Amino acid sequence: MNWPRILKEIKTSLSICSVDIARATDTSTSYITEIEKGKSKNPKTEFIQSLITELHVNPYWLFKGVGDVIEVKGSSLVTYDDLLLLKSVSAYDLIILAKEAALLKSAPPGNQNYPDQHGSTDQGSSGRL
Repeated sequence: MNWPRILKEIKTSLSICSVDIARATDTSTSYITEIEKGKSKNPKTEFIQSLITELHVNPYWLFKGVGDVIEVKGSSLVTYDDLLLLKSVSAYDLIILAKEAALLKSAPPGNQNYPDQHGSTDQGSSGRL
């Protein structure tokens, strides 16, 4: 595997630098530099796992060269800041957001029985059904 090329493509895809990779994978910047310069031919298993879990690198792309570099369901463009935001959101909040997105997606245009973005339904000026 050509690890210098792999790290370059990951950095390009996420618009991040070596320091960001080190931070996300809990490794030192000097270790990242060793990999980028080809001095470390076989990165540690923990590092590879962190690329997949923390930066959402597509394992099929990483090992087989198949698919997109970054694997994010439902989005083809994600930045490192997006990933940091997702890490700060609780699993419960993600479930609520996913349910709301699915509900809004399935709502027919102009249907008054579906909540708006603030959770209320449009029930006319009287507020009664």
